[in-house]
Amino acid sequence: MAESDVRLEKGKKRSRAARACELCRAKKYRCDEMNPCSKCKRFNVECVYKDAEPFRQRIGADSLRPGFGLSENARLRTDHEDGFVIDRQQVHDTPFSHRSSNNQEDEISEINPHTLNREYHGPTSSLAFLAALDRCTPNDSVRAQEASTQALVSALHNDTFSPQPAPNFEDQSLAQSRYYFRQSRSFLDGYFENLHFIHPLIDRSRFLARCEDLWFGRVEKQSQSFIALYFAVMALGALTREWNGDSFEGLSRWTWSRKMFEQASINLGNSPSRVDLETVQANIIMAKVCQNELNPHLAYMYLGLAVRTSLSAGHNRQSRSTLTTSEPPEDGAISKTWWGLFSLEIETSFALGRPDCLGADIYHNRALPLVEDNETAILTPMVDLARIIRKISVCIYLTATPISTRIEHATRIETEMDKWVLNLPKPIRPQLNDISDSMGIAKDPMWAKKQRHTLKFRYYNVKMVLYRPCLLHAGRTQASKVNREEGLDLAVFKCVTAARNTIRLMHQMYCHASYFRTWWYNTTYTLYAASIILGYLNRIAPPVERTELLQLINMSIEVLDAMEENVVARKAAKLLQRTSTQIQESDKATEVRPPQQGGSPNHNPLLQPDNDDVHDFFPDLPWERGRLVTLGRPF
Repeated sequence: MAESDVRLEKGKKRSRAARACELCRAKKYRCDEMNPCSKCKRFNVECVYKDAEPFRQRIGADSLRPGFGLSENARLRTDHEDGFVIDRQQVHDTPFSHRSSNNQEDEISEINPHTLNREYHGPTSSLAFLAALDRCTPNDSVRAQEASTQALVSALHNDTFSPQPAPNFEDQSLAQSRYYFRQSRSFLDGYFENLHFIHPLIDRSRFLARCEDLWFGRVEKQSQSFIALYFAVMALGALTREWNGDSFEGLSRWTWSRKMFEQASINLGNSPSRVDLETVQANIIMAKVCQNELNPHLAYMYLGLAVRTSLSAGHNRQSRSTLTTSEPPEDGAISKTWWGLFSLEIETSFALGRPDCLGADIYHNRALPLVEDNETAILTPMVDLARIIRKISVCIYLTATPISTRIEHATRIETEMDKWVLNLPKPIRPQLNDISDSMGIAKDPMWAKKQRHTLKFRYYNVKMVLYRPCLLHAGRTQASKVNREEGLDLAVFKCVTAARNTIRLMHQMYCHASYFRTWWYNTTYTLYAASIILGYLNRIAPPVERTELLQLINMSIEVLDAMEENVVARKAAKLLQRTSTQIQESDKATEVRPPQQGGSPNHNPLLQPDNDDVHDFFPDLPWERGRLVTLGRPF
C-alpha cells in the first residue's frame, strides 16, 4: 500500500494519534504511530519518536516487579479441589519460582497508546495465544518481538466504542419522550427474547411494571440505579435484536445502543456510592454491552464494579438477618444475580487471562438458584462450569509443571467436564457428538434451545483452552518425534477437534437461526477456533488433512460474512479468505517445486501477508519489507 493509514468511512475524522514522530509533529501530519511511520517511509527519512524509550521504561517498570503470583484466595480455592491437590506451602513460598518460563513469555502487559491505560492479557487469553504463535515464527530481532506485543494491544483497540464522560445534567427530552417509550418495546424485547435467556438475572414482569413509572410520569418513584438498569437493558437489546432494515427511526443499531449506554452511564454516575441490586445488575448488563461491542477490557472493568458492589451489599452471604429482612422475591433475585455474576466474572477473567475478584468459595454461602424447568435452568450449571475453569487456570496455566503432568491434569479435568454435561438438566443438555441437535425439536421452548447451544459452545471453547498448551508445545517440538510425551498427539487431536466442532456448529447455527447473527461476541469464538485450525494447519497437520482444514476456514468465513453489519467481522472474513488463498497457492507451489535445503517447510502466509486487506485489518501493526511482524488475536 502507498499509505497504511486506516481507511475511514466517508466524512469521519480519524482520532488523533496518541503519539507522533518528530516529522509528523513538525509538519502537522497525522502519524500512524508505526516505526517507521508511513510519512517517514514516503520521504525516506529516519523516523524518530522523541522520549519514547524513557517513557516505555517508566510505564513498563511495574511489569518487571515480581509480585503478580497467586493470591491467598486462589490458594484457598485450589487447595482441596477434587483430584488436584497442590502443595499449599509450595505455592505460598515463592509464587514465581514455581511458574513455568513459557507462561511468563506468554503474557502481555502493555500501555494502550490510544487510552494510555495499561492492559494485561494473561496466558489463558486468546491474545497471548496468538502472540505465542507469532513467537514460533522467527523474527528478525528481539526489538521486533517487543514491537510485536506492544502493537497487539494498540491495533486491537476498538475506537468506535470508547465511552467518554458525558455532561451531568437533567435531560428534559427524556420526560418529553417518556424515556423513549416508542422505542422501548422493540429494545426491551430484543433483550428479553435473546441474551436474557443466557443471563436470566432480571425478573421480566417486575422490571416492566417498574418501567411504567418512567413511561407514565412517575419517575420519582424509581431510583437512579433502576433508571441506569433500564437504559443498560435498552442498550443491549438495541445491539443484539434482529433488525428488519439498516435503521430504526433514522438511527442504526450501533447509534441507538451507544445512546442508551451513555444514558445508563450518566445515571450510574449520579449515584456513584449507591449499593443496591439494581446497581449490580446495571453494571452486569453494561459489561455485556461492552462484550458484544468487542471491548472485553471495558467489560472486565464493569464486572469488577458489579462484584465490589455486590460484596459490599452482602449479596454473597445468606445470614440470619438476611433471612428475616429479605422478602422471598428479593431473596430469589439476589441469588440469581449473585451467581450469574459469579460465573460471568470467572468466564470473562479467564478469557483475558486475568484473576477474578470474587474471593474464595468459602466466603460465599448464598444458596444457589433452584434448577427448575424454566429459563433460570442455566444459572447453576454455569457456576459449576466456572469452578472447572478455575482449575484449568491454576493446574494448566499458573502452576509450573512439565507438559506430561499438564496432560494428566487436562485428562482429569476433561473427565470432570464430561460429567458436568451428563448432569445438566435434560432440556438444556447438548448432544456433543451430534451437531444437528443444536436447533432442537419444534416443541422445545426457545429458552431451552438457546441455552443448550450456548452450553455446547462453552464446552468446546473451554476444551480448546484446556489443551491449547499441548498444541503450542507440539508445534515447537514438531521437528523431533523421538521423545514425544505420552498422550501429546491425543491432546492435540482433542484441541483441534474442539475447534472443528466449534466452526461446524457455528456454521449450522448461522444457517438456521437468524437471531444468532446479532450475537456479536460469536466473532471471538469463530476467530479463536479458526486460529487453532491455522496454527495446526501450518505446523502439525499432515497433507491428507489440509483440504478438510481449509474447508473449515471457508466455513468460518461464511459465518463472519453473515454478520455483515459488523465491520470487524467483514474485515476478518477478508483476512481469512486471503489467508486461505495464499495457503492453497503455497501448497500448489510446493507440489511443483523441490524442497530447498535449509528452508522452512512451515511457511505461514498469515504471518507473511502481502495484501492491502491485511494492512487494513491490522493498520497499527509493524510491517517490515511487506512482512507482518506480529499477529493479532480474535476480538
